[in-house]
Amino acid sequence: MGKATLLGAAALGTLASGAVAVAPFNFAGQWIGSAQDRGKSAVTLTADFTGSGAKSFTGTIVAAGNHDKPAQCTVKGKAKRRVNVAMRATCDNGGIVNFKGRVNRDKQTIAGTYVEKHKRRPHHGMFTLGRPGGTTLKGAVLAPSASLAMLQHKSFVGTLLACLVPGAYAQSSGLVPVPNANILVFTIDNGGQPTSTTPIARTTSDSNGNYSLTLPRGTNLGSNLLIQASNSTTPAPVGGAGQQCSCPATQTTLDLSPISEYATRALIAALASNSSTLANYTPGEINAIIAKVTTLARDPSLVGTTIQDTITNITNAIDPAIQDDLRNAATPGEASVPQGLGGTYNFVSFSADDTGTRLSMDQQSGTVNVDVSAKTFSHTGPKSSVNLDEVCSADQNTPCNRSFTRNASSATKSGDGSISLLGGNQLLFQPSNGSEGALGFYNSSGDVIVLAAGDGLIVAFKQASSAPTLGGSYHGVQLGGSLSDSFAVAQGNPFNLGEASTGVNDPVTISGGTVSGTNSRNVLSKDITCNGGASCSYTETVSGSSGGGSFSAPVSVDGTGALTVSPSGEVAHEGAVSADGNLFAFVDGDPVGHGDAGIVIGVKQGSGMTNASLNGSYGFVSYEFGLGPGSRSLQGQSGSVNLDGSGGVTANLAGTQLRVSTGCSGGFCPGTVVGQNSKTESPNTTYSVTATGGVTIAGSNGTISGFASPDGSVLVFTETHDGSGQNNDIDSQRGLFVMLK
Repeated sequence: MGKATLLGAAALGTLASGAVAVAPFNFAGQWIGSAQDRGKSAVTLTADFTGSGAKSFTGTIVAAGNHDKPAQCTVKGKAKRRVNVAMRATCDNGGIVNFKGRVNRDKQTIAGTYVEKHKRRPHHGMFTLGRPGGTTLKGAVLAPSASLAMLQHKSFVGTLLACLVPGAYAQSSGLVPVPNANILVFTIDNGGQPTSTTPIARTTSDSNGNYSLTLPRGTNLGSNLLIQASNSTTPAPVGGAGQQCSCPATQTTLDLSPISEYATRALIAALASNSSTLANYTPGEINAIIAKVTTLARDPSLVGTTIQDTITNITNAIDPAIQDDLRNAATPGEASVPQGLGGTYNFVSFSADDTGTRLSMDQQSGTVNVDVSAKTFSHTGPKSSVNLDEVCSADQNTPCNRSFTRNASSATKSGDGSISLLGGNQLLFQPSNGSEGALGFYNSSGDVIVLAAGDGLIVAFKQASSAPTLGGSYHGVQLGGSLSDSFAVAQGNPFNLGEASTGVNDPVTISGGTVSGTNSRNVLSKDITCNGGASCSYTETVSGSSGGGSFSAPVSVDGTGALTVSPSGEVAHEGAVSADGNLFAFVDGDPVGHGDAGIVIGVKQGSGMTNASLNGSYGFVSYEFGLGPGSRSLQGQSGSVNLDGSGGVTANLAGTQLRVSTGCSGGFCPGTVVGQNSKTESPNTTYSVTATGGVTIAGSNGTISGFASPDGSVLVFTETHDGSGQNNDIDSQRGLFVMLK
């Protein structure tokens, strides 16, 4: 067959597809494909079509290949019954081509056969046409049941991780792939209503619950483009009745489950309350908000028996914090950032983890490069880690047969990823290796960043152009922990796995290359005794203790603001100093040598400060250890805090808690089951400030004490609480809070 024949076939197929009466379909635009005569090489087809009626179409097609001159054809097409089409192409080489094809609306293709009459000789062949490739969306549909139709009757354990949830999590949480779900892509208006009953693109999930579809060329990702998994073939409105799981199509990989439906509903609700529009929200802002929702909505107790129950529970738990973010992002474009945000920062971090059979602590210092324009980051620096692993082989003959082994390591670690900027000076670091992101804040000048990672705290100061001046009087707070050395459990002999502690360093004096001062320390630990006997039996006693003393150590600062504190007989503690010399932070421990790790944050002492010195909105991050009878926990929080300048505090805080139940739960080995739950707070309380910057806040479990920088832009606190055992006040905590204006 000649080129002209192929071109004609393609054009006819396209036009006929557009005329299909089953559902309106827009065939206007460019198509590409191929055609092949029997026994000959394939030729390339390029077509362009315009509708000329409800069932009739016209257009052109060009066939190129076989080293011949490209043949150009004019095409007339007509839709037949169902999805069949017929086209007739008249080509400039004298050939006439008749095409018969079938439209696949999901794949946006036309395929069929043709007969070309050229020089009175018929040529038979086959052809295909498709729209040129646009953006490809892919992901998975996940649910407790392999049918979307059953979602409203099932529990949603684990579905709270939706957009961006890894497949490994889906498997571990009991989620199963949903095959044959309808995947629809369509646009919505500011009320969440579909703008058409016909989707822009559609497909179905495969037998593994995965989907992939290519959008028509020119279709842009954005907050008004929705992707929806449904048991219906018609787009449904946001929040409408049915079993759909929707998500704004603002990135190319999207897993669909009820959490994305919550995020979408929250977005539409914010438009009404803030008199905003979808166009005001950028893809980066939407992605960051969805990632934050994913982090916060991990509490299995939020799971309901229906989709609506689950969404209601999530709304009650985290909606105030999410609505704050949506309100901050409601103005057009991404949040404006200070000119100083970005570049190279010196950082320190402290983190911990608990898998039930392994406790670990890490500390790291180094540099992080932040590229605000490219929305990327990279970091590197020495990281020291210590872990305590348990092996339990207890049985009725040896009911206390448990052993713990401590290991440590140190190496330079590097990583990279993307950043997202939200309103309220908020930013999210998302590592490229798929690990959990870090959410936090930057200050008004962009030279200080604090982040709450899933397992700890990160503090970063922008590198200085010359060595900062570090001298004078300071206040400091610290949080740390230690893990016990290797041991085996013996019946009747108490043991503990380690300690958590907070510390206050006040006063601190830095002068002549020496840091000195006074330290008070509050330690939290738990003694555990295996009682032995015919069943699992343990006694756990949580206790707190205090101590302290004086300290003195050499200190030095290099030209970038990198800090080194060198206590006698200990490893050097690396850290960072802010460019103005008012703030410092350093790691405080020796994971390899002593099995301990920690972080110290200091602020310069102020003068003449009052309650009025602290006012406005602050970003808040925290991290704390918890111990209770039969449990241990790690918890991080973030949110916004408002200080009114007159001693009043209001806040919206949300966080996640990792909790291990350590009591006997069957068998002879204590429980090692790890649970995650969310914690939300909206405190309304009071604060007071001393002349030198001491700050106290009335907390729900007592007074929280800390310090403010001289300009009131940075606040640091420790939380030291010992549970009373009364009125559900069972757990004891040691934590560290940072607030950044």
